[in-house]
Amino acid sequence: MTTFGTTGYTHDDIFLLYDRITRSVWYPLGHGAFDAIGGPMLGKKLAILSEPPVVTLKVWLAEHPDSLVLLGDR
Repeated sequence: MTTFGTTGYTHDDIFLLYDRITRSVWYPLGHGAFDAIGGPMLGKKLAILSEPPVVTLKVWLAEHPDSLVLLGDR
């Protein structure tokens, strides 16, 4: 199983991820797949099997009141 972490970088205001096994960098919005944009997996695609539910910020904060929110410059 692959687990991901955040790189701390963004592309088009989307956080880039890295996989903890190969340390490859992934763009998570590649038309139904994660696209590897750096590292040993460069050019590979990883299919998304399921997506988490979309919730509003109000609902999220009600369920996770200690969360911090990162706001972009838009």
